[in-house]
Amino acid sequence: MEPLLSVRELAEILNITPQRMGKLVQEKTRQDETFLRGRSRWCRPSASRNIFESRGYSYPTGEVLTMTCCKGGVGKTSLVIGTAKRLTSLGCKVLVIDIDMQSNTTSNLIGGQNVEYCLYDVITEKVSIEEAVIQIDSSLSLLPSMLLNTKLESELNGKRLNPKTYFKKVFKTIIKDYDFIIIDTPPALNQPVYLSILFSNLAIVPINLDEFSISGLKLTLDVIKQSREDFPELDLSAKIVINKYDAREKSSLGFLTEIKGLENEFIEVCPEIIRIDAQLKNAQQGNLPLEFNVKKSKAAQDIDLLSRRLMALSVPG
Repeated sequence: MEPLLSVRELAEILNITPQRMGKLVQEKTRQDETFLRGRSRWCRPSASRNIFESRGYSYPTGEVLTMTCCKGGVGKTSLVIGTAKRLTSLGCKVLVIDIDMQSNTTSNLIGGQNVEYCLYDVITEKVSIEEAVIQIDSSLSLLPSMLLNTKLESELNGKRLNPKTYFKKVFKTIIKDYDFIIIDTPPALNQPVYLSILFSNLAIVPINLDEFSISGLKLTLDVIKQSREDFPELDLSAKIVINKYDAREKSSLGFLTEIKGLENEFIEVCPEIIRIDAQLKNAQQGNLPLEFNVKKSKAAQDIDLLSRRLMALSVPG
């Protein structure tokens, strides 16, 4: 199901009246790009894009985000899917690259659909990158994963490659087709993860506020720091995103203080904290589309603000 944005939400984001928003919709969108559902009018991603561009917003080209943490269970896949869906509803063209052999992102996005190819097939030149990518809807595409990606590490280690440019060459024919490329990595610090980080404009490190997650965070940040030292010409930065936050946990404040102490000129603790949310959890467990209601879901509100920050749309704070 294609992610949608209500005309009312668009008006709030752009800080204009619903009446003015209604006129913009009439002037800047085609009839088939919006529709009524109940009492609300909804915009397809192409309509949202037309409206944002009419207000002077320029979408990025080929912005690469790697979601990575060597600690499992931090909600990385949920954040990948939620962010990708919200970005597309805001008019972005998004490619999700799943290199986690567990394939949770792939399973959620395509359900029981058979997967023919994955990144391993691309780097072994069995197929082109264009053949491997699946079109999910008009704005969202996926390079899926499957168990075959367990061989990625040995295949990449056996190649003579320039780590700084290798993934840029792999994806060079399609990178400009997307505003954002989001890479979902396994909970590991291996060669595919390292190459993904070097390919990125931004590494996003989701964590939970517990001792094991923070240990994983520090190890992951060490790899990012080493990447910057190995290739200082790369403009690589990192955002720490606190995920599945529960304010009732008394230990949270101490962990928050410790995480803030890790900030420096290229590592930022993201102001958007993703709160724990039963609606998001139920959607994930049931393989349901993450078209949750921003008004009713705390996690949706937080992912919305994070997505808008990634787009450099105006966000509070």
